[in-house]
Amino acid sequence: LAGHRAPLPLADVDAVRVFLVDVQAALRTRTALRFRLCGAGGAALVCCTTLRVFDSRGRLRQVKQAYRAITAAEYDEALLRHPASCPLAVMGDPRPGRALLADARADAAETLGGLA
Repeated sequence: LAGHRAPLPLADVDAVRVFLVDVQAALRTRTALRFRLCGAGGAALVCCTTLRVFDSRGRLRQVKQAYRAITAAEYDEALLRHPASCPLAVMGDPRPGRALLADARADAAETLGGLA
């Protein structure tokens, strides 16, 4: 991931949710979003911290992102204290961390085309 050699392993529906919440925060210099990654190796909950650097004219000059694995309990704490930092919940999926991890395989099988 660090070398931009692989896409982030997000379920289709999760990717849309994360993208929409991230767009809403596009003018903030710092955001921290908590969500689930799920790929062939399994699922994990992460906190993605994004730092945006703007120039004197307000143009975006640089974006840095750091991912940190979090526990289901940390996710649940954020869900209670800072629900806006959990894009899955913001966009209608209020499941706690353990449920997100348990349901990852089934959720990854859902595609955007299948929802239409």
